[in-house]
Amino acid sequence: MALSAAGDTWGIPGPLFIWGMYVPAALVLVGLVLLLRRALAPGRRFAGDLHPYELAYLDGGPGRTVLAVLTALRAEGAVEAAGGGKVRAVGEPPANATPLDRAVHGRLRDGAESPGDLSWWPSVRAELEPVRRSLVDRGLLLGPAARRARRLAVLPLVALAALGVVRIVAGAANGRPVAFLVLATIAVAVVALVLTFHWSAVTPEGKRELRRARTAMRHLDPVHSPAWTTYGASAAAFGVALYGVPALASFDPDFSAEAEMHRQFAATTASSSSGSWSSSGSSSSGCGG
Repeated sequence: MALSAAGDTWGIPGPLFIWGMYVPAALVLVGLVLLLRRALAPGRRFAGDLHPYELAYLDGGPGRTVLAVLTALRAEGAVEAAGGGKVRAVGEPPANATPLDRAVHGRLRDGAESPGDLSWWPSVRAELEPVRRSLVDRGLLLGPAARRARRLAVLPLVALAALGVVRIVAGAANGRPVAFLVLATIAVAVVALVLTFHWSAVTPEGKRELRRARTAMRHLDPVHSPAWTTYGASAAAFGVALYGVPALASFDPDFSAEAEMHRQFAATTASSSSGSWSSSGSSSSGCGG
């Protein structure tokens, strides 16, 4: 064990502080945060089938959900591209339209709108909320309380990073070498930031449900060139819910291109492989939720 020498910051030798105290504490705290996050995720098993809009919200947040709604409306001939990256309503919504369908269609009936902005309109957000709440209630998506708890769980790591900064300042003022401690403190701060601001809002059960849905509907993956005219409008909504803009481009390439769907919903498509849209992510499609 290293002995304290005259001039050691706080009476603790630098190597002992870094390798015997700071780094082990960081490793322990990261492990505890990850364990706590797993404990916060609902553990009950989900039984049942999800609506395509629920799958869309689970996989890509509000933006993907709006994209699935537009696909369903387009399949029924209720919306069309208006040029310049905008869409507009045509006629009336279908008879079997959901409240969310009617909210989106109603907004577009007031005038052409950029698809990526639709999830921000109050009337649309009000109908997106029941979709989110349903997923939370069934343990597929984290609710506000669980999200706050996840962020609070990182506070000990933040405190450790702050301790490192204080030690660095004290050591530098004392003329002691602090290079290794600077690196260690930066690493702790980066990990704390990542754990605080970037993580999946989807629970493990939610991810299992997405994998199950993709397995059951792998024929809707656009790489397989689905026969959309055979599968129908409902299949198109499911395909977009699970595979994003590429599925819409396969279903109706002209509509997708004229409305510039790839540009407006790029973030929701990028997250589609694992249902891991971040609680803190943001885009014009509102996938931050």
